Amino acid sequence: MDKLASDRFKKRGMSWSRKGADSMCQIVEPRENGELPASVLRKRRIKERTEKKILASLRREVRKDPEAWLRKHMPLLESRSGDPWVKEVLRGLAGYSMIA
Repeated sequence: MDKLASDRFKKRGMSWSRKGADSMCQIVEPRENGELPASVLRKRRIKERTEKKILASLRREVRKDPEAWLRKHMPLLESRSGDPWVKEVLRGLAGYSMIA
């Protein structure tokens, strides 16, 4: 076993939380088995698929009613706080003048 990891696990002045130890084991095990690159690629693909699903869902929501989406997701434009010039810049960037 790795010296640093064994020292941490044997309570020699260093310790790990259970979650941290579990996370470390999830990295060390594939590395020792020579499977780390495949494991990293698999997790990366899962993350990319998840991000694509989220973006697709967001695009569908925006296409349904862009005006409502902008109003709902830019609360600064309707709040009383904040600098007026920031709101004007945001309105211009969002195309708010064309919508309102």
